[in-house]
Parts: sequence; structure tokens; C-alpha cells
Amino acid sequence: LAAALLGRSFTTGPTADDLVALDAATRAGARALVTAPGSAWSVLGAGIVRALVGLLGWQPGALHAANALLLGGAIGLFADLAWRLSGPRVAAIAAAMLVLFPPTGGLAAWLLAAPGLVSVIAVLVALDSRARGGPSWIAAVACAVAPLAATPGLVAPLLLVALDVALVPSGAWRARLPRLAPAFLGLAAAIAIDLAARGGGAPFGVIPDPRAWLSGSLAWIAAFWPAGTPDGLRLGLLHEPWPALVAAAAAIALVTGARGARAGALAPGRASLLGVIAAVAGALAAGAVADPSR
Repeated sequence: LAAALLGRSFTTGPTADDLVALDAATRAGARALVTAPGSAWSVLGAGIVRALVGLLGWQPGALHAANALLLGGAIGLFADLAWRLSGPRVAAIAAAMLVLFPPTGGLAAWLLAAPGLVSVIAVLVALDSRARGGPSWIAAVACAVAPLAATPGLVAPLLLVALDVALVPSGAWRARLPRLAPAFLGLAAAIAIDLAARGGGAPFGVIPDPRAWLSGSLAWIAAFWPAGTPDGLRLGLLHEPWPALVAAAAAIALVTGARGARAGALAPGRASLLGVIAAVAGALAAGAVADPSR
């Protein structure tokens, strides 16, 4: 499904932002991306770009292939998380919805999507580890890697808290502390690494103005709709039935979840609330590093 629907996205060439970042990473080094004034590039993300360009060159096809592998891994992890929370039928539909989600095509079309995809994978590893009751050090490492790869990964510990509350709604916070504290320690380590790399200033290039966060978040949400969609997404939204497909898939997922969730699965209402929390947290993270004027 992903190959059929997103195939066109993997044929695009470099954008102006791609060329600027590739030039800076290859001529001045990865650190130049991080220390540039107002840069939202993270340490690991810039290193990933430098490594990919060094390994694959400036060939769009090769960079798209690397992104396709990472996107496939992210979709697989997302499906595994949904399987653990709500069973196999919901997992299959959830993975299909992720493929159908219009911005996924835009992400696939961006040559330098690898850092963001690595961040997404790290967030999903943290959540999947909690869902399966894995060791807390996995969440700690994942919550450190997520923002170091791409700034919106800062929200990983918050999503972990939301998932923990959904899984154990009546648990005492003292009992949650051993499960959740390592994730915040990982985030603290990531902030320290980023500040050391930048040599001061706001960590991860976050705009130090909550009003700008809100403005950027609203702009980010508005970009999902045809009237304000960036050029990379406008064609798909205007000429293909993406919104209708996503709405239909969402309805099927709710019905399937209500009818046949596995034993011990999250109730549909809790799963929906998790989705809302993730959307709001993601919008705030994007808004914190977005340029509202763009």
C-alpha cells in the first residue's frame, strides 16, 4: 500500500532547503548546521545528513531509498505498538491510516527526511517498550535519541507518561516514577549534549516565546488542509481522495476496536485520547521550532 500510494513522492528532486542543508553539511561540517543562527537542527540529525551524503552522495534516488527503509521501519513499529494496545485488526488499520495520512507523502518526498524518521522511530521504540513492559533503560536511550535526531522528539517523555496513564489509569504516581523517571533523565542528557554542541543559546533551537509556539502550532495544523497546504502536499490533497480515505479508515478502526479488541487491550476511548494528546504535543513541538512567517 505504501509503495503504491507514496511511490510518486519518492521521485521528487531536492528542494532549496535540501540544497542549503546539504551544502552546509558537506562543506562546513555537520556542526555548522547546528550552530547556525536560529538553527533547529539537532546534533544527531545533522550527523545523519552528513553520514548519508558521505555514503550515498547527492543522488536523490539513493537518499529516497534510505528514507523509504526508515519509513517502512516506522510504519512497522507503529503497527506493532497498535497490536500490543488493541490487537491485530486495529494494528493493520492503524498502519494503513498512517500510510494514508497526507503529510506522510510530504515526509516521504523530502530528501532530508532521515533525521525526522529516526526521531519518530526512537519515540515509537520508547512507547513500544512501555507497552510490552520492557526495561526502563530502553525508554531512557530512546528519549535521548529522539530530540537529538529531530527537535520535535522532545515530546517523547510526555507521550510515555500519557501511555503509562492509559495502561494503568488507577496507579499511584509514586509507583509510576521508576517507569517514567529514566525517560526524563534521557531527555535531560539530550538537552545537555545539545547545549554543549551549540555553545549556548536556546536548546534545540526552540523559540523562547510561548506565543510564537502557539502561532507556529496553528500554522502547522493548518498545513494539513488544502487551503494552506505546502506545495509538496497540495497536489495530493486537491486531486486525490486522501481526506475521505482517512475518514473512512478512522471510522472502520473505531468499529473494529469496539467489536474485537484482544483481552487486556486499551478501551477505544483511551486509545482515542492518546491520539489527541499525541496530536497536541506534536503540534506544540513543531510550533516551538517553526517560523510562523513561513
